[in-house]
Amino acid sequence: MTSFYVDLNEASSKKPRIRRLLIFGATICLGFILFSLSIFLFFRSSLEWFFLVAGLYLVLYLYYAWVTYKTSLFVKADTVCFEYKFGSLKGSKSAILWDVVSKVKLGPAYVAFYKKSGRRKMVQLNWLPYSKVVEIKESLIKMCEFKNIEYQKVDLIKYTKKIKKLK
Repeated sequence: MTSFYVDLNEASSKKPRIRRLLIFGATICLGFILFSLSIFLFFRSSLEWFFLVAGLYLVLYLYYAWVTYKTSLFVKADTVCFEYKFGSLKGSKSAILWDVVSKVKLGPAYVAFYKKSGRRKMVQLNWLPYSKVVEIKESLIKMCEFKNIEYQKVDLIKYTKKIKKLK
């Protein structure tokens, strides 16, 4: 195994994360509009300028929504590095070189890379569908075996409630 690529651009994969980003952007936009309205009312200026500013905020939000919706999300790895992109910005792509990784810990909804320097890099997968999480973790296990990197699978702990019987 020399590489893998998991495409996260399906609507079911992106939907929860994009919904959160759009709600966050709408909240910020609404906050700016209300703040602008309070400033225009405080200075008793005409509301035509307010509508111009509010329109500008809405156009910027629509651009943000378009960029967020059209973003390309992925997880990939090759013999050099593990690379992933979960954000809508171009600079949100992250890479972890295999040469600096000493151990990989695979949790129920995360992957932790332990570096030789003692630092840890967590990659949260809890927003992905379960099938994509399993696919990513299985591919990482194969890659760790190929690169001779120690890995640890962490399972969920099942707590059972003890019921006392009445005599």
